[in-house]
Amino acid sequence: MATLFNQQVKTASAESREQPVAASAGSPGPVKAKHEAAVKNLWLPVPRTKLADLPDLAPLAKFGNKLCRPEGSDGSGVRVFVNDTHVALFRFGNRVFATSAECPHAGGPLELGDIEDMAVKDPCVVCPYHKYRFRILSGKNSMPNNRDFDVETFPVQVKKSGRLFIGFAKLPDRVFGDDDF
Repeated sequence: MATLFNQQVKTASAESREQPVAASAGSPGPVKAKHEAAVKNLWLPVPRTKLADLPDLAPLAKFGNKLCRPEGSDGSGVRVFVNDTHVALFRFGNRVFATSAECPHAGGPLELGDIEDMAVKDPCVVCPYHKYRFRILSGKNSMPNNRDFDVETFPVQVKKSGRLFIGFAKLPDRVFGDDDF
């Protein structure tokens, strides 16, 4: 456990010095960027997944607001496991967005959902189970309106090499559990 953590931190610290090509969580506006700058993130690498491995949704945006899955892909995104968290990654050109991988309503796999509202700055991912919609940047539930279900979002850095790093506010509690020492 501690060895895996040490490997992730060493890899992250060496590679996170490389300048990002694009920092996502959407290239937020000035207020959000200022807030995010105040919060220190622990940037962890996404294992075995690079930018080129993600289906690019940007070319499909010109066909209207509702997107289906890219040809030859199982879903609009890709599920990864980083920092004890299942994360859904969605690519739009050189920008990558990250949300919790499971719908809070019934656990649907969000990486398999369609993307809607491409014309707005904060598109939605649609849960494939019951069609709940979540804003990719904010994680807010946009439909149905009377529900209080949101998904967590994470900032993403894309390095020149195509490596992806996800920002987390903290490490999982189990990393520092008594049984590790």
